[in-house]
Amino acid sequence: MEGEVLLRKNEKGLIFNFGYPHFKTLYNKEANFNIFHNSFGIKINHYLVKNDNQNFLQRICNVYMFQSMNFNDEKENFHHYYSKIDNVFLISFLQANQIGLSINIDGFNFKISTCEICYDIKHVFLCVECDTKISFKNFKHYVNNIIVSAAFFTGNFFKLEELYFQSQFADFSDLTDVFYRNSNTKYSFPYPITKFPSEWNWKFKSDFILSKDVENNWSSFIDEKKFKLFVNLLISKPRIYFSIRIIFDFYKSPSISRVSLMFVVLETLCEELNIKNTRVEKQLKQEIGIETLNRLKDKISDEDFNVLNDIVENIDNKLTNNAVHFEQTLRSLGMNYSNEERNILNKRNDFFHGRIIPNSHQIESEEEFINLERKYNYYSLRLYVLISKILLKKIGFDGYFINYPKIFEDDNEMNLKESYFIKL
Repeated sequence: MEGEVLLRKNEKGLIFNFGYPHFKTLYNKEANFNIFHNSFGIKINHYLVKNDNQNFLQRICNVYMFQSMNFNDEKENFHHYYSKIDNVFLISFLQANQIGLSINIDGFNFKISTCEICYDIKHVFLCVECDTKISFKNFKHYVNNIIVSAAFFTGNFFKLEELYFQSQFADFSDLTDVFYRNSNTKYSFPYPITKFPSEWNWKFKSDFILSKDVENNWSSFIDEKKFKLFVNLLISKPRIYFSIRIIFDFYKSPSISRVSLMFVVLETLCEELNIKNTRVEKQLKQEIGIETLNRLKDKISDEDFNVLNDIVENIDNKLTNNAVHFEQTLRSLGMNYSNEERNILNKRNDFFHGRIIPNSHQIESEEEFINLERKYNYYSLRLYVLISKILLKKIGFDGYFINYPKIFEDDNEMNLKESYFIKL
């Protein structure tokens, strides 16, 4: 079937109307759609169908993923990636006024920068270019790890309009094909470091003066070497990649569930990075318990011994291992953690076994809920900072990280004896 459509472009992709009875074809999962204009054609990969409020005999088709007819997923080509962003200073974690960087991963050179595609397109894009021929599948995999890494350090992740260009020519002078994808999502979340501590002046207490020397001391950045290490960490450990994607939902999750999410991320990091070369207190206590039980073996019945032995060896075995992973990971990375962090880690079980609201805590008013949410928000910030410290320590970062619990402390309930920025 062939026909003409009025094709439009908006921030969600391509839009066209499809009239009766042809719009029924849009609901056929087996149908394939191609659009041609003169000699140029595109293949529609995915689309959404909406009712036309102005004409019930028409349907509106929103094409959010498409590619040019000759776009090749398997053949090696030169590739460029562009993602629409709203901040030309997106890569703000670099040293001084550096607005781009180049890294080599697995023998491929990638140039990362913010740029404009052309004069006619009034948007800024995050650009990733590879100067070597590579398959689209592999290029896309590297790009995903690069942009997630950049997002972790900036606190902004864009999955709006994405464009992949490919060509057999390094200068893209001829035979350029395109792949378009629109996820229409954007995330904002905490970021671990900043070059400009003064941006937090609005949260510093009135009696605190941020001197120039202190600001220069707290100012931190990520260089190309550290960024490359971070990207390689995500590539080599996909679970960490997806854990960081969980952090992107930090502010989109309610305070109570946010704590659980941060515990999931923390435990994943500990599982992936735990060298397990140290013995921790919980393991020693379990051994002491077994030794003590063996000394009492002749003084109790076999039935009682078996019950107690099973408890010592297996009680919350999975939870014990989680606690072991926390401490082992921190020690294997040469990290210390504060009493405040220790107290939060000890609350891990409360958020995984139906005890989100402590038995001793009576909820009798809306204010009680609000106070509890404030407390859980504090827990989630503590966990985020600990997660950030682990990741920064893993890539050898040497600088100051943002102490969010101190910055967002409740003046009426706490006065943390901590600095707004802490040296790692």
